[in-house]
Amino acid sequence: MSKTHQDLSETHILGEETTQKVVRVDGRDRREWLAKAPACSALAQHRIAHLGICEAQAPYNIVRMKQSGTYFMACYGGEGRILVDGRWQRCRAGMACLLPPHLLNAFHAVPSKPWNFVWVRYQAVPEQRPLVSASSPVLAKFDPEPLRLAMLGLHAECVRSLADSSGDKVPSSAPPTPAPVAMHHWWNWCRPTC
Repeated sequence: MSKTHQDLSETHILGEETTQKVVRVDGRDRREWLAKAPACSALAQHRIAHLGICEAQAPYNIVRMKQSGTYFMACYGGEGRILVDGRWQRCRAGMACLLPPHLLNAFHAVPSKPWNFVWVRYQAVPEQRPLVSASSPVLAKFDPEPLRLAMLGLHAECVRSLADSSGDKVPSSAPPTPAPVAMHHWWNWCRPTC
């Protein structure tokens, strides 16, 4: 990316080759990229606005000039770039980044390289302190696999539940629908790694 951080502006570009599996807390956020994501109200008790799995390809580019909530991402494949302390840093498999709220947060895919990561976007609650109080993003080693698997399971359960409630035919290869409390167990399973 040729832009310096001074030249950035609010941006949300997924690109045609990027795929995402997203779960959101509810339907209040009407942004187009969240519109078809299943909702899981159990995320609210953990202050999660949305979470997901992204297989990004350039021109994937996200810039939040003053993101309202904490954003956590962990890379499980490929390579992307994240703006950390005014410099573009590599984010590769086995790394994670914690992006604090109320600051410039920016990240993008690199041309000709896939970038696979999971993310959790936390809600900002005005009366409460943010989950993190760092003054800049933190990039560190992290095993993303438990979180990736938990998110895949949660997404599958939410899609299945949505199909069941709408009367849509669920593929015969889909696992049986668990009790609604199972979504809470997915979170408890992955929480020690978060």
